[in-house]
Amino acid sequence: MRSLQGDASSLGRLVMSLNKINEEELIGAQAVWKAEDIRKALDGDQELRKKLETDLHVSLKGVPPAEIRKRVLLGGIVIDSPVKVKVPIEGKVETLEARISEPYMSRFGHQMEKVIGERFNPTDQDIAALYQAYAAQTTPGQPFAEDVEASLVNIIDPGRLQRFAEKPELLLKSATVLVNESHITDASYREWEGGDKKQYADITVKVTNEGKMRLWKYSDAKNDFQLMFIVDDVALAAPTITSVLNRDDVTIAQLPNRGLAKNAVEFMRKKR
Repeated sequence: MRSLQGDASSLGRLVMSLNKINEEELIGAQAVWKAEDIRKALDGDQELRKKLETDLHVSLKGVPPAEIRKRVLLGGIVIDSPVKVKVPIEGKVETLEARISEPYMSRFGHQMEKVIGERFNPTDQDIAALYQAYAAQTTPGQPFAEDVEASLVNIIDPGRLQRFAEKPELLLKSATVLVNESHITDASYREWEGGDKKQYADITVKVTNEGKMRLWKYSDAKNDFQLMFIVDDVALAAPTITSVLNRDDVTIAQLPNRGLAKNAVEFMRKKR
């Protein structure tokens, strides 16, 4: 909903969600790098290059340093990249910049995370011995050799990043915002028990004359469509509408969660 209103932050989360980028994988990273700064480092900015290699705990050629810094060694970095997404806003298609976050850890870092994790309470001496043993296997032709620079170039490649826009653009193109909080004048709900002895709630939303006209025009033209009802980023229902909506109120019936219904009404009333 907020993406369709031009909220770039929400759009970024949508892009990540639809492309199955798991935010939990970002936990533990010790540094966040913008793709633009990584590009500068790769293009020759020596200060940024040195900092990037420090945060990665390997050189851009994939060679680990002699000293061990455990906090950085097992953290990796988060890469914050721009994705241009076409979004229909108020009848016009605008191109917004969404930012997505992706984790990156070198092949050597992943191996160290694995072998240290397999040890029970390893000492600093144990870690140092493992480090030296696997560091020796990072030279060209060895199992953990990696061209880190090439890996980063691939991650921040504009063509690759742009492919992340495909799914959200397809979704957003098929969605239309009929009414938003500016069209709502009041909200109420009622609780009731069904014949199945389950507890339900209905929410009734009163809309402005503009909101009424928007609902009427769309429902008259479409005849059969799904109307998703979202409050505070929570999708409460998506009923199929098969008749013309020509009233100044809309009722979303038979919601199975009374608590969510009550919270939704309170939230809408605060926004009035």
